[in-house]
Amino acid sequence: ASGVHYEGEVEGSRAEGRGSMWFPDGTSYEGEFLDGQCHGEGRWVHKTGEVYVGSFRNGMAEGKGRLTGRGGEETFDGEFVQNLPHGWGRKTWGDGSSYEGEWRRGVQQGQGKWRKGGNEFEGRFEDGMPEGEGRMVYGTGEVYQGEWSKGIQHGRGVLFERKERIYDGLWRFGKRTGKG
Repeated sequence: ASGVHYEGEVEGSRAEGRGSMWFPDGTSYEGEFLDGQCHGEGRWVHKTGEVYVGSFRNGMAEGKGRLTGRGGEETFDGEFVQNLPHGWGRKTWGDGSSYEGEWRRGVQQGQGKWRKGGNEFEGRFEDGMPEGEGRMVYGTGEVYQGEWSKGIQHGRGVLFERKERIYDGLWRFGKRTGKG
């Protein structure tokens, strides 16, 4: 036998309705079942200590839910598709940094707002990094408004300090290029 233990409602020989399932590796699920799979609202506790509470479809996290990392320091609240953040959501890390915005297959992708250590970026993300047009407000009070590539200033941009423009020009790989 598989070593899986189930208690709850059944139809025929399959889990159907409300129930609880425990797996040999220590993972457990409590919630709704359809045709033997997690389907509907439920709570999944992974052997690593991660906890997902939310919607399931065909055995996977699908729809709105909350994923809490081991120890509770990391959380993601938002939309899931096939067990991954996908759509709109907010993630908070253990160091207090956060991202709220669009996700694609588990990665920040599209419009969003990222905060870390007194800095705040708002704009477009690609593969988890600022890309294209965006605005960074630094903890020092400086503000950069302009183009980004792979997480650094690159292209046309303006740097302000205390609302006074101190550089307006081209940027290359995070460095000012030219007189501005």
